[in-house]
Amino acid sequence: MRIVLTGARLCRNLGGPSLLVTTTRVIDQFVRGTEYTFISPTSEDLLLAGTYDVRVVPAPSIKEILPAALARTLLGLSCGSQQVREVVDAFANADVIIDIWGIAFADSLGSNTLSGRAAAGGHLLVGKLFRKPVVKYTADLGPFECRWNRLFARLYLQHAVDLILVRSDVTRRRLSELGVTTPTKLCPDTAFLLEPEASPCAEALSKQKVDSHLVGFSVSHMTARQSGSPDRYLHTMAGLADHIAEKTGARVVLIPNELSDDVAYDDARIAEWVWHRMTRKAQAIVLSGEHTAPQLKGIIGQCDALVAARYHSIVASLSQAIPVLAIGWHDKYVGLLSLVGQERYLCPAQGLDLHDSTEKFDDLWQTRHRIREEISDALPKIRAEILKGGEAVAALCGQRSNGAP
Repeated sequence: MRIVLTGARLCRNLGGPSLLVTTTRVIDQFVRGTEYTFISPTSEDLLLAGTYDVRVVPAPSIKEILPAALARTLLGLSCGSQQVREVVDAFANADVIIDIWGIAFADSLGSNTLSGRAAAGGHLLVGKLFRKPVVKYTADLGPFECRWNRLFARLYLQHAVDLILVRSDVTRRRLSELGVTTPTKLCPDTAFLLEPEASPCAEALSKQKVDSHLVGFSVSHMTARQSGSPDRYLHTMAGLADHIAEKTGARVVLIPNELSDDVAYDDARIAEWVWHRMTRKAQAIVLSGEHTAPQLKGIIGQCDALVAARYHSIVASLSQAIPVLAIGWHDKYVGLLSLVGQERYLCPAQGLDLHDSTEKFDDLWQTRHRIREEISDALPKIRAEILKGGEAVAALCGQRSNGAP
C-alpha cells in the first residue's frame, strides 16, 4: 500500500514530525505493507528522511505541480522540472493521499485572495486528478467567514476529499453549515501518541529538578502576531514568567517549538525577547539547539507545568498528564483542552491580560496534582478515539484495494 503524506515540514519544528510519526504508526496497525512518501515544502527535510523513516520528496509550488499533473492525466505527458515530475509521479503511483496538516482553511491563516485560497487546497486537487482516495487527517478547519476561503474550502472539502477526520465538534458543525457532506469522523490529534525520547538537554533538566520545580514556556511567533499586539504579548509573557519564578521558586524553561532563519518565523527569537524583558533572568533557561520532535516531548516531560502558545507543545504536555495554561488564538485550543476537561485554563491571545493569566496559573499550580489525575483519566479514551480514526482510513484503503475508483 503506497501512501503519500502531505503537510507541515519536519525540520526545526515539533508539530509536523509529531503528526507524521504518529499518523504512520496508527495506520500501520490497520494496514499491512505500507510504503510512505512525504511531500515536503522544503528540501531541508531530506536530511530527516532516515530520522523519521520516510521517503521525502521536496515539492515546488502548487503553481508548478498542478499544470504538470493536468498534462499527465489529460494528455499522458510528463513535463516540468525533475522535482516537479518526482512529485507528480508520487501522486500518480500512490494508493491513498493523506493530508496531515493540523489546521487548514482558517480565515486568520494564509492570504484571503482568490489565488491564495485556490492554492491552499491544490494538493488535494492533484490527488483527485489521479482518481486517488484523499483523506484530510485529524485537523481543525475554519472558520469560513472570508469569501474566498469559504468558496474554496467548500470546493475542495466537498469534491476533492473522501474522508475528513476532525479534531473537534466545532469543526464538524462548521463543515455542516458550509454544506460539506463528505464523510466526517471525530478524531483527536494523533500526536498524543508520540513517544518521548531522552536527550542530553532532558537529562540536564532532570538534574535541575532536584533543587527546584520546572515550568515550561512554549512561546510562539504565530501567537505574537495573532494576538494583535506582539509587544504586549512579549511583555505579558515576561511578566508571567517573573511572577511564576517569584511565586513558586521554579525555574522557567523557554522552549521554542519552531525555528527559522527568518526572524519573523522564529520562536527562538521570541524566547530571547521574552527573556530580555524578564527581571528574574537568573531563574530562566532559554532552550537552544535543534531537537527532534520526540526529544522536544522528552524535554517538556521534565516540566511540572507548562505555559504554552504552541498547539503541539500543549499536546506533548497533556499526553504526559502535565498541567497546561494555554495561550490560544484559535478555537482549536478550546477543543484540545476540552478533551481533558481543562477549558478553564485558557487565556485568549487577543487582549492578553497579565492579571488574568497570573490568576489562572496560580489556580493551576495549586491544584496541579488533581489536574494530573483528571488528565490521566481522560487519556485512555483519547487514545481509543485516535485508533478509530486509523480504522476509518484502513476501511478507505480496503475499498481502494478492492478496486474502488
